[in-house]
Amino acid sequence: DAVGDELCKIVPEGTPGSIQVPVTTVDEFSSSELTKYPLIHMLKVDAEGLDPAVLKGAEKVLKAKRAVMVMFEFNPGLRDKKPPYGMWGTTQGLTKLLDVTTWLDKLSYDCYLDSRVDGPPEVKAPALYRITGDCIRKDPRIAGWSNVICASRAFPSVAQALLDIAVLVGNDGTWGT
Repeated sequence: DAVGDELCKIVPEGTPGSIQVPVTTVDEFSSSELTKYPLIHMLKVDAEGLDPAVLKGAEKVLKAKRAVMVMFEFNPGLRDKKPPYGMWGTTQGLTKLLDVTTWLDKLSYDCYLDSRVDGPPEVKAPALYRITGDCIRKDPRIAGWSNVICASRAFPSVAQALLDIAVLVGNDGTWGT
């Protein structure tokens, strides 16, 4: 199965039967469409493995703290699949989750991994694991897709709400066994 098989998929340019669609950045869109709406309550990114590029294209919005919360998908194993591969991975030239969350931290966002990684497998409820502040020091090894949710510290009540429900990972900032 290819990335994006929910309804359609992203394919390399020139793939037979494919169609091109216009693309813009969040920053370009917000400068033309959102000036009358200066605040984005939730910037939800679901770009089939290209989420780091979308976030970079939202840098002005994020720097201006116009997004209260940001949510994006993360899949560290995408490079092991068939094309299109996406951008996530831990090898040279790929994007590491901690690089993205460190960048978001510098823009005043606290980030959490939204994924159940502990407890019995029959438990399906998600859990929030704090990433920001060296709470996780090594990219997590998650099988499949997980979400990352970030709250702007410019909105303290929202940032505090996520912190209040978060699970802190081991004292040394690494995943438990």
